[in-house]
Amino acid sequence: VWAVEPNEEMRRKAEEELRDIPRLSFVKGTAEATGLHSQSVSFVTAAQAFHWFSPKAFRQECLRILRPNGMAVLVWNHRVEETEFAEQNKEIFQRFCPAFHGFSAGDGENKQTAMEVFFGDLPTCICLPHNLYYTKKKFIQRCLSSSYSLGPEDVEFEAYLAALERLFERYAQNEILCVPNETRTYWGRLDS
Repeated sequence: VWAVEPNEEMRRKAEEELRDIPRLSFVKGTAEATGLHSQSVSFVTAAQAFHWFSPKAFRQECLRILRPNGMAVLVWNHRVEETEFAEQNKEIFQRFCPAFHGFSAGDGENKQTAMEVFFGDLPTCICLPHNLYYTKKKFIQRCLSSSYSLGPEDVEFEAYLAALERLFERYAQNEILCVPNETRTYWGRLDS
């Protein structure tokens, strides 16, 4: 298994955490320029990262490195938005976080178009439940880790934290919050 990671710090952390996995090698590269040999892999997967890629350039790189009949798989977690909790969480982010443009950056149509560009057709998809469970501390940390989140230096940070804490208290059961989530997996063969 070749793990391609452009970020030096993240690659080092992964190498450290996964050092005991046999036959796993790390490569400094990007989705569009992996550094792998032509026709050297049978399977390409990207998890939680496709939205950062250039779909056309990633497709060309996959066509280059995949063996004949190779498969491509895209995986990511997706928040189930059709719940009262998700609506209230979204309202908090819209109120306090100017950089918030919807969960998953509000990119539903953009992601679909990008996948069509990448796969050349609509890929096969499977959606599986993958609910996320948080303590209050982990829920707050998760919210604060989002790229659109306010930070301690922001004027409304304390009010933002208080709103998140109230939301947690409203929906948590036995001090654990269940956030409805699903894992979406798209796969297919790339035709040149």
